Amino acid sequence: MDALRIASALLLAATAVGERNDAMHLMQYTAESNLAAEDDDDRCRLWCIGDAKKTWEQKCGYRACRGCAACNLQKVVSTPLQPGILTTPSSTGTMQLYDTIIEEVGSLIQSLPDTCDYQECPRGELAGCILRIAGADIQDYKDGRGGMDGCVNPADVGLWECLHYGTHGVRLASVWDKHNGELSFADFLVISAEAVMTNRRGDLQPPFPFRSHFRFGRTTTEDCSWSYKAALAQPWEGCNGVRRVFMGQLGLSVRGSSALMGVHTIGRARSEYSGWNGYWSAPEQSSRFNNNYYLSLLLKGWAPGRSPNGRNQWNHVGSGTERGKPQMMLDSDMCLAYGDEVSDSSVQDCCAWIMPDAFDAINASIPDGGNKAVDRLNEQTQNGRQWCGTTFPNEIDDVKQESFEHIRDWCCVSGTRGPDVDCGNPRALKGMAAAHILEFANDEAAWIAEFQKSWTHVTEIGSEHQLFTPA
Repeated sequence: MDALRIASALLLAATAVGERNDAMHLMQYTAESNLAAEDDDDRCRLWCIGDAKKTWEQKCGYRACRGCAACNLQKVVSTPLQPGILTTPSSTGTMQLYDTIIEEVGSLIQSLPDTCDYQECPRGELAGCILRIAGADIQDYKDGRGGMDGCVNPADVGLWECLHYGTHGVRLASVWDKHNGELSFADFLVISAEAVMTNRRGDLQPPFPFRSHFRFGRTTTEDCSWSYKAALAQPWEGCNGVRRVFMGQLGLSVRGSSALMGVHTIGRARSEYSGWNGYWSAPEQSSRFNNNYYLSLLLKGWAPGRSPNGRNQWNHVGSGTERGKPQMMLDSDMCLAYGDEVSDSSVQDCCAWIMPDAFDAINASIPDGGNKAVDRLNEQTQNGRQWCGTTFPNEIDDVKQESFEHIRDWCCVSGTRGPDVDCGNPRALKGMAAAHILEFANDEAAWIAEFQKSWTHVTEIGSEHQLFTPA
C-alpha cells in the first residue's frame, strides 16, 4: 500500500511539471486505480477531469475515475430531461411565453444568496453556468449541422450541475419541466441564457435588446451522440480555436468573436468541473453583466500559472493580489488582446500588462482611452482610480504621467510577483482583436451592439429557414 502511494505521488508530481509521456500516463491511471480498488471506493481524482489526452469513455474504465459525474452520464445520447416537443409551434411560441420564462429563470437566480466572495458567488455561478450551456451548444455548428439544437454534452460536468443536479440547490430543469409541452429544449436554452444576461444586467444602461430580436422555431436534436464528438474551441488552442470555431464554423468576424467573449464577465471556473480555477475578474463583478471582462484583461497584470490540478492558465499578478484569491484568464482570452506573445501559458514565461498610452497607440478613435478606462472601472468598483490594483495619489489626474517603471511595478511586482520579462511591448498590443477590446473596455454601448448582433447570429445559424417572430 505504501509503495503504491509513493509511486502515485511521484507520478502526480512528475505530471504536474509537464512530464506526460504515454508510459507514465498509463502508469498513473494504473497506480491510482489500484489504490482505489484497495480502498474499495469509487473515486474522481482531479486529474480525471483535467486530463485532455483520454476521452471520458476511456477514463471511466478506470476505478480511479469511476466516481466522476461524467462517468454516470456516458450512456446518455440526448438530454435526460423530459424531451418535450421537438419544434416550437406558433400556437405556443408567443412573447407571453418568452416573458414568463425570462421571469422564472430570473427568479431562480434571485432565490440564491447575493453574497459574492472568493469562496462562492451563488448568483453569479448559477448565471454563468446557464449561459455556458448555451455557449457549448452553439459551438458544434459545422457545415449546416448542429448549433443551437439542445445538445448538452454529459462530459461537461459543471454544466449538468446547474441544468439537472442543482447548483447551490437550484436546477434550471425546474423551469423546463413547467414548459416542455410549449417549446423545444433548443429554444428554451436560448431564452434561459437571455434571461440570465437580462437579470444580471439589472438596471444598468443601456439594456440588452434581446426581447426584440428573439425568434422561436429551433428544433431539438433527439440523438446528440455525434455532437459530443465535435471539436469545440479549447482554451489551450488560443486564438487558433477562435479562428477555427467562432470565425471558421460560425462565420463571425474578429470583432464579433471578441464581443461574445464578454460572457466571461459572469461566473467563474472551478477545478472540480473544468480543471481551471478562478474568476475572470474580482468576485463582486462576476455577478453583473457589464464590460468588466475587458477592463480586467487590460488593467491588470497576468502571468502564466497553473490551477490546483495542473491546468495551464494566466493568473492575476501585481498589486492587489493575495494567495487564495484566484483571478485568471485563459489562453483564448489573452491572445485576443496581447497576440502570440501571450497565447500559450504552458511554455511562455512573461508578465502581460499595458501602459496607458497603449489605448491611443492602437485605437485612435478613443482619445485619452487610458484615463477613460480608469474612470469606467471606478464606476463599477467604487475603489478609486486604479491601474493594476494601485490607487493613484490624489495629485495625479492623468495616469499617463506615471513612469514606465512605476506602472510595471504595480502590474508585475507588487503583491504576487510575476516574471521579470514583459510579454511583448506594453505600449502597443498586437492581438488580433486588440483594437476592439480597447474599444469595448471604454464604450459599453459599442460592446452591447456588437454582442447582440453576434448573439443573434450564432443562436440562429442553421435554423434561419424555420424561425418565426412571436406574436
